[in-house]
Amino acid sequence: MKKKLLSMVLTLALALSFFALPVSAAKAPVSEGKKLYVTGTKNFLALRSKPEYNDANIKRKLYNGQKVKITGGWKGKYVKVYSYKTKKSGYVDGTYLTMKKGKIKTVRNVKNFLALRTSAKESDANIFGKMYNGDKVRVIGNTRGSYVWIYSFALNRSGYVNKNYIK
Repeated sequence: MKKKLLSMVLTLALALSFFALPVSAAKAPVSEGKKLYVTGTKNFLALRSKPEYNDANIKRKLYNGQKVKITGGWKGKYVKVYSYKTKKSGYVDGTYLTMKKGKIKTVRNVKNFLALRTSAKESDANIFGKMYNGDKVRVIGNTRGSYVWIYSFALNRSGYVNKNYIK
């Protein structure tokens, strides 16, 4: 029982540490200065004063199709952007950003599914989507080891995938 509890606590601590640690500019999924578009939101994407989920820090609402520019570093899944529509800067969840051009590839040779992840490391805690053979993706960002930042057309979201399974 103690081993199982310790394992769960360590797993939770590792998962939470991802969101607390800033991603360095060299390892950022998409570089500063890149122009991207809001996509995949059901209602709106919150432009926040801080890189954290909290209703109190919403500055503005961004909608699908609106253009933003990356102006700062990544802090977990949040990235600092400038919104051309609102003329305001703040933080957004970067998994809702994509670009209109980039190489289109196809998911290939997966046995069950290809995990869409919040970070470039293998962990059940960072999976937020599943893709299957034949799904189309757009490569939109930098490679980190065996992972690359992509936009999934099937999921309408962006994240990391193992690059060995997209051709």
